[in-house]
Amino acid sequence: MSASSFLSISDSKDYTYKVNADSITHRSDYFDVRAQSYIEVIAEIIRLQNIRIRVFLYRHALVEARHFLGLFRNNVGDKIGVKSCFRESISAGDLFRGINSLSDVFFFIKLSGKLL
Repeated sequence: MSASSFLSISDSKDYTYKVNADSITHRSDYFDVRAQSYIEVIAEIIRLQNIRIRVFLYRHALVEARHFLGLFRNNVGDKIGVKSCFRESISAGDLFRGINSLSDVFFFIKLSGKLL
């Protein structure tokens, strides 16, 4: 008997996905706190000064900035306050160092227009 005889594909799903509406991540008063946390994480990643992995840290900071921007655009209530905190904590030059692809360039332009 071959291994392929045990494989079958079905149209019916055998999993479920439940959204917990009571989760803290779905509370509107928590979005600004999460945004502030992203700012702190991005700033800390940039502050790390490990010569051997510095480039990767800048790249990771830019990836975290992508997550932050989605949260900022869609859910943050105090946009002016969060934007001000972002500008004070993170420099455009540091994020620019994380650019590694054409997609990163376009994201950086979008981020600059919204926050920097």
